[in-house]
Amino acid sequence: MVLGEGSERSWKEWSKPRSGDLIYSRNRILHMAYLWKPNDAPSVLNPSQALDLAKLATKTASEYVASLSEAFDEIQLPIRTIRSVELCGEF
Repeated sequence: MVLGEGSERSWKEWSKPRSGDLIYSRNRILHMAYLWKPNDAPSVLNPSQALDLAKLATKTASEYVASLSEAFDEIQLPIRTIRSVELCGEF
């Protein structure tokens, strides 16, 4: 099968970079640049800010898992996560 034949997307569409591809490429370049010279990268957060952000991320993840659990309960489908007991307590 030739690219563009029998598919929904034309060659012109396939050849366009998608924003996700661009973001991934940019992040990859930044990551590799950091690995090459880690001391040249400025700190984005101070330790206190990093701790606050980590706490917020944990809380947000807990709320998300609880929200998913409630939604799955409503449609009577079981859902279990690796850390569901640790994050949300026993179901």
